[in-house]
Amino acid sequence: MAENKSHKATNGSTPPSARELFDETRRVRGDLHALAEHTTHAVSGWRRFLRARLEDNPYATFAVAAGVGAVLGGGLPTPVLRIALLLGTRLAAERFIGEVARTFVEPKD
Repeated sequence: MAENKSHKATNGSTPPSARELFDETRRVRGDLHALAEHTTHAVSGWRRFLRARLEDNPYATFAVAAGVGAVLGGGLPTPVLRIALLLGTRLAAERFIGEVARTFVEPKD
């Protein structure tokens, strides 16, 4: 990284000139602009990735998101975990029963 000329004033030497400060400000502005562009690109990429995963396999995506949220949140209290597990089991059972019933009702080609 280039030497920061504005630090000279803190150790007793002459303060930076207005031109040096202007140049440093312009570099920081450019760096911030580049950071914003890269961040926007990364967020857009993650959004597309997660949307594709959610469309391909919504239950697994939800389970992973819930797991990551639980870990980042420091865990879940037991009653909340129990309710989430019951709801998840019920949703999975309903989906399974629906798929089985659909195989009997829909005509095969």
